[in-house]
Amino acid sequence: MSQPARPDPARAPRARDWPAPAPPAHPQHRSPARRRITTARPAPEQPITAASPAAATGPMATGSAATAARPQISARLPVSGWQIRWRLQPDGRTVLEVTDQAGNLTGLVASTRLPITSVDGAWRGTRRRADGSRQRWALAIGHASTTDGPLTVTFTRRASRTTIHPATVDGLWVAAVTGHYTAARCHTPAAASARQLMPAGSRPWC
Repeated sequence: MSQPARPDPARAPRARDWPAPAPPAHPQHRSPARRRITTARPAPEQPITAASPAAATGPMATGSAATAARPQISARLPVSGWQIRWRLQPDGRTVLEVTDQAGNLTGLVASTRLPITSVDGAWRGTRRRADGSRQRWALAIGHASTTDGPLTVTFTRRASRTTIHPATVDGLWVAAVTGHYTAARCHTPAAASARQLMPAGSRPWC
């Protein structure tokens, strides 16, 4: 009886005789269908805040281009919790509205073509901090003539004073600071105006 043929050990394939596996494809040679496409997202728009002696050294926005691009610009003032809003009217003029924490309209001024530099409203108040302490603040609004040069606003009380560059849109400015003050004065190289600060809740424009 014949025996089945046995494989020749010399001819048996060895591990090193097998072809090496193909290296993985380089990430740059991946198929376009599998390539992950990511797009950068625009950063969220930063809210507009009033200039303060600790944070801002220049105006928040200037000129009519701001309201032309956005019919309304609004922000909540961190020093008082009040709300300010520049709003473009159908007739092309801009109004600046000030509302208190309760949403009551406290101040209102409208833009004009006349060369006016003035303090039209000024308030002072106290806000309770998160730790329970009290923080005094001062706020003022008015007109700024674009032909009189750069505008600055100074808050004063006896020998104390703080001068800042206010936020200005279409000739309407707003300035807010922390501290105990009794008067606000706006001034340019050509004109000046001053007003006593009124307790929060007063409406000097009525």
